[in-house]
Amino acid sequence: MKRPVGVIIVAAVFAGYALVVLLSIVWALQNPDKVRSWSGSAPESATIASEIALFAPIRMAMSALVAYGLWALKEWARKGALCCIAFVVVKELASLTGVRKGGAKFEMFHSAFANWISVAALLGIAAYLTIPAVYGHFSQNAEGA
Repeated sequence: MKRPVGVIIVAAVFAGYALVVLLSIVWALQNPDKVRSWSGSAPESATIASEIALFAPIRMAMSALVAYGLWALKEWARKGALCCIAFVVVKELASLTGVRKGGAKFEMFHSAFANWISVAALLGIAAYLTIPAVYGHFSQNAEGA
């Protein structure tokens, strides 16, 4: 079955994110002094350490798994991508509205404009994955498996 080009692009985005997280983990492990310099207090150090040691590998594995599943047109991957997108959109909106205070200082996007662009892009990807013509590729694959 032929993959829609948009699904290939979304799978590549998830795979690229997994690769960036992997490279970030490797860099952080090779440069512990620079990582320590990001924090000003013990609670921030704990936040950064837990992000690198626990959450980053989980996000990397989830993104890689979703990328593989999207590439293979698996319905669980489409649903997983939608769940990941929903989580990030809620996190970004909480950050924009001031509900989510604090957090590590090394977040990539610091400006509200960039956060809104991120939310819009993610909502666009979610909308694309729910288009019947796209959804149909995943449904057909589920029936044939």
